[in-house]
Amino acid sequence: MPEKKNLSTDGSAQAGGKTAAPTTPPLPIRLEEIRFSDIPFRRLGGLTLPIAQRLTLIAGRNGIGKSTVLALISNASGLSRKGKSRNSYFEKLPQANLHEIIQLSGDRDFVEDEAKKPSIFLKYRAGNDFFEKKCNVTKRSPAGFRIVPRNEPKGQKIVGPYKILADGKVPVPTIYLGMIRMLPIGEAEETLKNAKSTPHPEDAKFLDEFTRKIIHTGAHHDSPEITAQWVADTKKMSLHPPYGGYDSTGVSLGQDSLSAIATALVSFQKLKRELPNYPGGILVIDEIDAGFHPQAQVKLLQELKTQANRLSLQIIATTHSLTMLAEAHAEIHEVPDPKNRRDAIVYLQGGLPVELLDVSDYQAIHDDMYLNLRKPPEQPVVKVYVEDDEAALFLGAILTPARLRAIASRTQRRIKIISARVGCANLVGLLRADEYFKSVLIVLDADTTSVKTGGATNVLRLPIDPRVTVKQSPESIIESMCKALVSDLATYPETRKMLRKAGHSTDHIQNSILALQSNETEAEVEVSADRDFAKKWFTRRLESIGTLKIIEGWVADNAAGVEQFLSDFERAVVDVAGPSSAKKAKPAKVIKSS
Repeated sequence: MPEKKNLSTDGSAQAGGKTAAPTTPPLPIRLEEIRFSDIPFRRLGGLTLPIAQRLTLIAGRNGIGKSTVLALISNASGLSRKGKSRNSYFEKLPQANLHEIIQLSGDRDFVEDEAKKPSIFLKYRAGNDFFEKKCNVTKRSPAGFRIVPRNEPKGQKIVGPYKILADGKVPVPTIYLGMIRMLPIGEAEETLKNAKSTPHPEDAKFLDEFTRKIIHTGAHHDSPEITAQWVADTKKMSLHPPYGGYDSTGVSLGQDSLSAIATALVSFQKLKRELPNYPGGILVIDEIDAGFHPQAQVKLLQELKTQANRLSLQIIATTHSLTMLAEAHAEIHEVPDPKNRRDAIVYLQGGLPVELLDVSDYQAIHDDMYLNLRKPPEQPVVKVYVEDDEAALFLGAILTPARLRAIASRTQRRIKIISARVGCANLVGLLRADEYFKSVLIVLDADTTSVKTGGATNVLRLPIDPRVTVKQSPESIIESMCKALVSDLATYPETRKMLRKAGHSTDHIQNSILALQSNETEAEVEVSADRDFAKKWFTRRLESIGTLKIIEGWVADNAAGVEQFLSDFERAVVDVAGPSSAKKAKPAKVIKSS
């Protein structure tokens, strides 16, 4: 009969009390998120911080709670069974405890009443199974406080090959690198210790190669001699490859920090090689950029991603480096679908309460780091070309400020009207002459139906006036409309209301628009018959037309045609701007002019 296999708290399958080699690839355990209850722990409450499957950079200004988040994550996982194969190259188990990272305060962090305790929840995933650890501050002694990760709901859980103890760490190797790694060795005096180390040959080679990729050591050996260096009575310890021209006691802060990161990575390499069911690992680094110049920061970021893939790691780090954040942001947003992104930036925005900043725009990160006041981003402009100044007045009366705001809201584009002062045929001809004019709108007068546009979707015509039987040019429309206003009481009711509201009558129209003005003689041609005469006629009466709000009245009295025009106009804006500019498509609503 085959030997019975038991589950271990660190995920190792055991047979007959001895460790057995796995027969199937190990099932990785991944931290999905850390969630804070509405009752805040320190300044953090009502927040859910997503953790990416490969690299998560946690950023924000000083004192916001980044180190607290790292301590909570580090505290919840790690290997607890002793054994040489489970030790890291830091000569201890790959685990961390919160009370060794941050000091807990009985006055501020501990709450006796269970109903008023702040809670922290860490959600993990193994395959298709999810489980949670709940964390509260508990009192272990009159002056001692701890945070114990407990299963939520309570009780032991079996997830794949792993036994998740009711009260205990998630069995994932976890290494925390705090700022002790930056303790200047030159200031350690008699407490600085070093000795020759004999890691596995693969690990010695990795230490040498990884270090040189980030900051060149000036030396290279096929079988590098590794030095273990530490400061007595502290947690500072790391492995160093050979350096050209100096030894490990003469390295810079950046090189020393890099050696600690390399030691952590090679520890995971060792664990992956020696653990029967290696579940992946969690590497937590506080102030990951400390001591590195910008190019080294970028190289480190790239190399960490490579090693995270190779060693099945989740790397979670805090940073203030805009260099690192800009690099990570650019690569993250190269992947359009957030579900497919393997890395993330989590930005804690200061103030009360602490909130998560929307990091889709890198500028938001930059501005919060500097506490710059943010101005709303200006929307891109869609230019709209019309034939002449008269057409611009008509289009401006249709596109009132309220309608422009509505269009901008739905299309994310501002509108700029430009009078081209050329004939309609020439204006349409620009479409064939220059590709640029396919990125703008062209609005022709309503009387240009004979001009062929070749089916261009960015060419529109102003609305017609069904009451006008002559040419549908802006000048002819105004003249015909004014004639109707003074002779037929049933026409243009909205315009009449506007006239009365402003204290005007149709007599003002007769005197200021239809009658001959100073220096004019009896017209020899009709306004609708001669373009040059029509423009002169319109220009002489422009002030009166504006004062009497004739064009605004015309827009109000042609609601159906204007509504159709607005709908076509908005679709054309989306066409030239691209579909991604539009929100949910809604019919353009006509807002009556006042």
